[in-house]
Amino acid sequence: GSSICVDEINEMSGSLITLLENQLLARHSEHQGIFHLGGLGGLPFVGKTGMAAFVQHCPDKEGKLVIVFGPHVGISESGEVGKIKRTGMERETTSCGAAMAAYQALLNNSYHDNTNIMDFQEDYIVQELGRKLGALAASEKNGGNSNVALVTIKMYQMIWELLKENLDATVSKPNFWESVKEITLLGGIIINRSALFGEDHFQLKTLITITQDGETNLTEEIRSLH
Repeated sequence: GSSICVDEINEMSGSLITLLENQLLARHSEHQGIFHLGGLGGLPFVGKTGMAAFVQHCPDKEGKLVIVFGPHVGISESGEVGKIKRTGMERETTSCGAAMAAYQALLNNSYHDNTNIMDFQEDYIVQELGRKLGALAASEKNGGNSNVALVTIKMYQMIWELLKENLDATVSKPNFWESVKEITLLGGIIINRSALFGEDHFQLKTLITITQDGETNLTEEIRSLH
């Protein structure tokens, strides 16, 4: 499963999810695809119902689940964080567009707390990002790479918290571990680069395995290998 932003830039041939899926296909011919948990910004807006559906698709007889999650951010050819030149376009556009739009709404004080069912995902991002950034959203008017990087980190925290809430609700159900042997959570920040520079980069933030016996955090162990 994946909880990655729905932006098409994350589905290109050099994108993280595409590369991982190709590796799975190379090793496991029975692999049938990816269950998409993420909406705008990569937040798992499928909720507890979607998470339960994903888990029910786990292979029989000690099946294993893997969830890749995290926000994405572009880096332009000139080194500007939050911008990227997409294939077929001359101008640079924002990446992640949902996160940058939410941040700008907070900076400009142009958001009003009146959730619209037709745009609830972006409304949620604006509200939660505002809480995470606090006074920064109202005081930082000049933008810059450091601010965009901080927004991306806060987006990661939002994804992780919501994903864990949805997953905990599912795992706590009776008889859950009768069909699932192990869950692996691979989280990080996807760094989109233009076609000029090649495939995405991935900044690891979390690597956890969960079994009936508990959780094992492998993040620092993997980081030490580099």
